[in-house]
Amino acid sequence: MPWSERLIWGGVLGGIAYFFVPRIYNARIKAAEEEEASKVREAELKTRRLTSIRVLLTSKDWLGPDAEAFEGLSPKQIAEFMKEHGISADDPFEGMSPEEIDEFVAKTGMQI
Repeated sequence: MPWSERLIWGGVLGGIAYFFVPRIYNARIKAAEEEEASKVREAELKTRRLTSIRVLLTSKDWLGPDAEAFEGLSPKQIAEFMKEHGISADDPFEGMSPEEIDEFVAKTGMQI
């Protein structure tokens, strides 16, 4: 293969790499960021659900703004979520230390 042909092929492959490598690299970075953001949103939703369950069980206000954390869940799924996290309908603060209960009450502004 003559040198001129090698230079042409090198230029073509270099041009292809110049256009496609950054796109592939940026797409992978964006996908990793979206995956991390998804995990953060899932953790925030779990925290909101735990807080909402305790507030709803304490105040019995099922129509309040705290109920929107359960949007899209059936009553069976909510019961399974409560069972999974050890929340009792009789005592929503079961398993929490007095300091955790005080912090929870201060954070939510609810009356016990």
